[in-house]
Amino acid sequence: MTLQARRSRPPRFTFGAAVLVLGIAILAACDPSRREVISLPPTPSISGNLGWILVKEAYAPVMAGASEALKELGHLRDGSILEVEARDYGPAGDGSTILWYRINSQAAEGWVSSREVEVFSSKLQAESRGGSGK
Repeated sequence: MTLQARRSRPPRFTFGAAVLVLGIAILAACDPSRREVISLPPTPSISGNLGWILVKEAYAPVMAGASEALKELGHLRDGSILEVEARDYGPAGDGSTILWYRINSQAAEGWVSSREVEVFSSKLQAESRGGSGK
């Protein structure tokens, strides 16, 4: 009877050991003292292809911002059609919150209350409802 020398095998990691090592690596990477702070720009007002407004009041006030409490910059006449640059919610004079539309044209620049206008997806639709396109 001959004795054979036993071959030594390199140690094998089991699945459980691999998960344990991976877990320790993840926890080490999540060390709060090494936390990276990412600064994002503020969320802009809703914008992009927002449609066209048709002024439905005799003289719709144009405000400096999305609020009736801000400075009045001018007026838009009934039938004026303007492209919407942005939308935002803001306070109305009665304490409620309403939708405001930002406009910027030769006629005026500022914010108009949703109470003063109708909104359409195209200039053609606004014109067909009786707007002058000015």
